[in-house]
Amino acid sequence: MATPVPGRDKFRVQWPSEFEPRLRRSVEPNALLFLTRAHTAMRPLSVDEAVERCRSDFSAGKSEPTALAAVEADLRQQFAGIDIVEFGLSMDLDRNYASVAKLWLS
Repeated sequence: MATPVPGRDKFRVQWPSEFEPRLRRSVEPNALLFLTRAHTAMRPLSVDEAVERCRSDFSAGKSEPTALAAVEADLRQQFAGIDIVEFGLSMDLDRNYASVAKLWLS
């Protein structure tokens, strides 16, 4: 079921609850990248910084503080223990690829 998000140009997809047992992740992420063109460096981010960068997305259409707190708590749990990096993109795609490879292959 897709419902419009109030005040936004997007929709929220919700699966019926009976599908939940079949909706499990097949991959466990071990890193989170935030891409930026503001600079060309890489820098680690804290869980707090990552949650703040996601806030406008997860707070869209939610007005109840308990719902927001539950989503934030879930994000904090998901982000705990993984590498979180702000990755500054350059116009050189080869350099970008090499930088990402160096980050996780070292």
